Amino acid sequence: MSEHKTSQLRVEQNVNLKPLNTFGLEAIAKYYVRPSSLDQLQQAYEFAKEHGLACLVLGGGSNILFKQDHYSGLVIHLDIQGIHVEETNDQFYVVVGASENWHELTQFCVNKGIIGLENLSLIPGSVGACPVQNIGAYGVEVAEFISTVLCYDPTEGQVVELTAEQCAFGYRDSVFKRDKAHWVILEVRFVFSKSRKLSLEYGDIANRVDAKIQDDPRLALSPRLISEVICEIRSEKLPDPSITGNAGSFFKNPIVDASVFEVLKAKYPQLVAHPYGSQYKLAAGWLIDFLGFKGKTVGGAGVHKLQALVLVNNSGHATSKELFDLVGMIRQEVKSNFGIDLEIEPRVI
Repeated sequence: MSEHKTSQLRVEQNVNLKPLNTFGLEAIAKYYVRPSSLDQLQQAYEFAKEHGLACLVLGGGSNILFKQDHYSGLVIHLDIQGIHVEETNDQFYVVVGASENWHELTQFCVNKGIIGLENLSLIPGSVGACPVQNIGAYGVEVAEFISTVLCYDPTEGQVVELTAEQCAFGYRDSVFKRDKAHWVILEVRFVFSKSRKLSLEYGDIANRVDAKIQDDPRLALSPRLISEVICEIRSEKLPDPSITGNAGSFFKNPIVDASVFEVLKAKYPQLVAHPYGSQYKLAAGWLIDFLGFKGKTVGGAGVHKLQALVLVNNSGHATSKELFDLVGMIRQEVKSNFGIDLEIEPRVI
């Protein structure tokens, strides 16, 4: 493996990206850097400009799929660390480097008694990825807590701080997802109200919490207890990417108008859906499971046997072709039977 060097930044060539994406797809980066500061990040973009290279910013690799086995540009694998907490009478402010591990941040907040992120425990990936997808789970979305996002704009060569409004958050969506090339997230500033209540309304959370407290009266309702319950639920339903390659929820839950929901519900009484404002959010996993895809495989790629919303690298050697052949089959059948276009949640390169 050959190398090019700048004054501070090491640029590697022909780097295997398989260990850097949680689905475990084979891909080779023509060039690769690991900047740990703004100065090094700027050097990376200067190198790319000098060599006429496209850039791909990589975080924890949990929300990315390589459709091609070679990336001919520069992969920028950020290493921006740090967590800083400030406190007022009413709020906690937590400023976090983009490369910090997301689950570790949730546990940091739990240990501090900060309420908000406990329902988002055990989601794989880095903090910098959370605003991109506006990650959410069990009735909570991260956008509720984001105050500002500090970004580097490689086009203008300057640092910009975007407000939550400027981030234009939507369901699994943001300005960062729609304008991938324009922003590199450096840090996220969160704000948590000290008066916020724990969120127990979604699914089976409340019943599980009550059962734990009944089994052990010493336990009290707390962010830690909620986090433990969420981790248990996720571990029961979702494979550990360190053991079985996956990218978490593979498809977005479709949002449809009430009229569409009513037609589908009349035809499929078992249909699982949740109100979403004046619309309905359909459970994509149920649609896939209903069609009999759970446990099905194409080569080394498959649909998880316990959770149809998760596609997995069963063999550890699944190819991009096998994965996307399976994806095509699922999308075609869902479209044919329900009239729904499933949207892939991870970013496809």
